Amino acid sequence: MSELTASETRALLLLRSLRLFYVALGGFAFAALVSLLGAVISPVHQGVSLQSLEVLGVVTGLVAVSSLVGGSALLLRETRIAVQVLSERIAGVQARASS
Repeated sequence: MSELTASETRALLLLRSLRLFYVALGGFAFAALVSLLGAVISPVHQGVSLQSLEVLGVVTGLVAVSSLVGGSALLLRETRIAVQVLSERIAGVQARASS
């Protein structure tokens, strides 16, 4: 039962980390698009719309970086669980082999 619970936890962590990586990927793409729009607009128009694009680009970039860090942290937790389950399996096999 403990392996089944660990597998469920690992699957949920992987899904959450994958979701965060998708948010990060979309965030980086959107930040790049906003930056390009700002570069195109800046020679023609200086004002509130340009500042709004700058703020939007920075905020989107921060969300993307945060999602990337969060997804990496979740993968680290999942890896720890996988190593723990593997260690328990090895200990069980060694115990059966020595008896």
